[in-house]
Amino acid sequence: STCQDSRALIAVERSGEALIPVAPVPPPVVTPDGTVIEPPRWRKQPQPDFPRRAMAAGIETGAVEVFCDVTRRGRPRDCRALSETPEGYGFGRAAVRATERARLMPRRVDGVAQSSTIRFTIRYRMED
Repeated sequence: STCQDSRALIAVERSGEALIPVAPVPPPVVTPDGTVIEPPRWRKQPQPDFPRRAMAAGIETGAVEVFCDVTRRGRPRDCRALSETPEGYGFGRAAVRATERARLMPRRVDGVAQSSTIRFTIRYRMED
């Protein structure tokens, strides 16, 4: 499987309802031999809640870099937080849980779905 760095940044308001990708979906790539490769893209984005532990501590922002395998059916699997800032307040756990409930359009090579991987960042911001 090939790693697709979607470079998606997902912003989450306090309610967890507003998810805003701030990077466009990369276009399909055509290799010199004419193979068309479409990277995975979100069909149902992660919708993580702002962690209660962070709210209780007065923390207003956080970020998690997430890495997942993606099945040929577009299901994220074996997701993990590669980094979490600040650590210990539940941002990583919330991001991984939400990502595992999300769905993607799988990577396609010449129209055939393939398993792949994704890497992206979820940024949290407490709204007033």
